[in-house]
Amino acid sequence: MNRRDLLKIAITSPAWLAISALQAEAIDREPYLYVFRHNAAKGGGKLSYWSSEPSGSVIPPPLISSTFWENPDNLIPAKRYTGCSVTTMTTKGYRAIYLPDEQTGKTGIFIHQGSSPSHSDGCIVCSKSVIDFIFERTDKNAKNIIVDVIDKQPQPVDDW
Repeated sequence: MNRRDLLKIAITSPAWLAISALQAEAIDREPYLYVFRHNAAKGGGKLSYWSSEPSGSVIPPPLISSTFWENPDNLIPAKRYTGCSVTTMTTKGYRAIYLPDEQTGKTGIFIHQGSSPSHSDGCIVCSKSVIDFIFERTDKNAKNIIVDVIDKQPQPVDDW
C-alpha cells in the first residue's frame, strides 16, 4: 500500500479534509497544522492539528479539528509556513501560534483565540480551547511547527 492509498484511508472522514503527499510527510516529522479555507470570502474554514508522528504506516486522524475565522479583507497568503512556534502574545497575553513575519509579509501574525472574523486584524482565530489544546502539547518557542494554509477546494477522495 503506497502513501496515497494511506491518505485516502486517513481522510475519508471528515470529507472536507484532503492532504497532499507532501503534507503527509510533514505530519511524520513535526507538529503540523492544516488550515483549510472553505469560505475565504466570509473568513472561515477548518483547522486540524497533529502533534506527533503517526504510529506504524497509517496516518492518524487529527488530534483536534475545529472551525477557524479570519478577516476576509486581510487574509494571509495561502502557502506553507515553517518555523512556526507556540508562544504567548506580548500584546494581548493570549496563548498563540506565531507565523514568522518574513513568511507572511506582515508583522505579528498569529493563530490565536477568537470566535468570529471580527476578532482578526489579519490573524487566524479559533476557540480558546483549541489553542489551549495545541499549546499544552507542543514545545514552546521551538520554531518546529509547520502550518499549511490552503484555500482551494480539495478533490473528493473518490476522484484520486
